[in-house]
Amino acid sequence: MQSQNKKYITGIFLIGALAILTIVFIFSNQQNKKKLHDIHNQIDQAFIYQIGETESSLNRIDLSEPNDVLREYPKLISQLSAVSALSRLTSYEKENELLNGSLYSLYIALLQPENNQEIINTINSDTIQTLRETLKQLHDDPLNNEITKKIANLSSKLLNK
Repeated sequence: MQSQNKKYITGIFLIGALAILTIVFIFSNQQNKKKLHDIHNQIDQAFIYQIGETESSLNRIDLSEPNDVLREYPKLISQLSAVSALSRLTSYEKENELLNGSLYSLYIALLQPENNQEIINTINSDTIQTLRETLKQLHDDPLNNEITKKIANLSSKLLNK
């Protein structure tokens, strides 16, 4: 009889321990999901911020000042690098699959040494305006596939100069 009571008490203890472990696991899992969600929000915000910084860099280019393009061009490339790197980590990439690829292509198109001087020499108000408007649209709606297609087309044009 005592052995049966011990088995009964042991069984209740094990069931109680499993219940407590399950509750702890569920709570921990919910906390991890919240942390992951918060991290994704921070990455998305950093991405949007970097797009805004890239827009600002374009706004600072004064085409009437010959050295202005030379001075701002490396900043533009640097900012596009950050935007491109962050894009693949954002939650937007899940729904807008072209996002990372198109931004990386734009970054590479502007970075290519054989294109740099030609691009710098041919940058005009239309080029800056097109890039600025496209980035503004991306800033406002990073899930829009049409905007990323525009970026991909712009990259292709720059690479084929």
